[in-house]
Amino acid sequence: MPSVTQENFEMWNLSNVPTNECTCEKCVECCERRPCWGTPGDIELLIEKGFSHQLMLDYWVRTESEGGDIYILCPAIVDYEGRGAPFTPIGRCTFLVNKRCLIHKYKPIEGKYVCECDEHDNHLLYRHLRNLIVNEWDTRKGKEIIEKWKDIMGMSKGMW
Repeated sequence: MPSVTQENFEMWNLSNVPTNECTCEKCVECCERRPCWGTPGDIELLIEKGFSHQLMLDYWVRTESEGGDIYILCPAIVDYEGRGAPFTPIGRCTFLVNKRCLIHKYKPIEGKYVCECDEHDNHLLYRHLRNLIVNEWDTRKGKEIIEKWKDIMGMSKGMW
C-alpha cells in the first residue's frame, strides 16, 4: 500500500489504514489532550479485556435533519470513567500513565494512526478517519456495543 497523502486519503478505509506506534513527546501530548476514538470492534475488544469501567460515552454532533447525534464509546478522560463525556471532551486519557499507554497493544485505531510527529499535515486525513469511525458507530453493531456497555455499567436503557 502507498503511504497516506492528502491526494489519496479517500482510498483509505478502516481495514487498511496504516498504523504508527510512536511514543514520542508530541504523540503523548495527543493522549494528554483527548482520548482516541476507535471502531466498535476496537472498543468491543477493550470491553472483553475488562476495560469497561475505563470507557466513556462520547458523541458526534449532528443536526436533527442529519439524524441527530451519534454516540461513540471511547477511552475515558480522567474522572469521566464509566459515564458520559463532558460537554467539551478535552483532557488526559485514563490509559495514559507516566506518559505510557496502558492499552498500547489494544489501542483504538485513531491512536494507532494519528501521529503528531508526522512530517505531513494530517488534519484532512484525521478528519476522514474520524468520519469513518463515526459511520461505524452509526450502525446496529455500534449501538449494540453501547447497550452492552451500559448493561455492564448498570445504566438504564433510557440514559443517552
